[in-house]
Amino acid sequence: MDKVTYDDLMEQHKLLRSDPERFVALCDQYIEQNPSDPNGYSSRYYGLNRLGRKDLALQDMDRAIALDPDPHPLAYMDRGILLLTMGEYQKAVDDFDRVESLSPEDFPLIWGPFYRAASHARLGNVEATRADCARIQDDHWMPGIFNTPRGNKQEATAELTRLANAVRLARGGS
Repeated sequence: MDKVTYDDLMEQHKLLRSDPERFVALCDQYIEQNPSDPNGYSSRYYGLNRLGRKDLALQDMDRAIALDPDPHPLAYMDRGILLLTMGEYQKAVDDFDRVESLSPEDFPLIWGPFYRAASHARLGNVEATRADCARIQDDHWMPGIFNTPRGNKQEATAELTRLANAVRLARGGS
């Protein structure tokens, strides 16, 4: 087996779109050769997620975060979005909270309030949903990905607030 370097992984990152299976196989090689390097697991996370293997992708991101003595806030952001798509809303909120605590100035710029609002809405947390929606940048347009509504700030806010109220009512809240 040829030695696979982290530079090889970055060079082949384009395979995520064209051949995610091949990218995952390259990551597998890298991880076999470097089992303590969080970069291999976080790279493979993207390939597995692209292939729809969310369960394995989550395991890899968990491993990457555990191995890294100082995980980048985007690792928690990626995991939070994955958890949101998996229906693990409270865990997603926890990761988005962590992102905000690690990088408060960047949190609004990477759509943190929007994704956290989407998670809160599915938990029926109306006030938290509204508070996060208020922090969405006015010029943001949401494409409707990752289990979130599509539209401008006002449209997304209305949809998430409606959803949060519906969830709360369905759970017996008023």
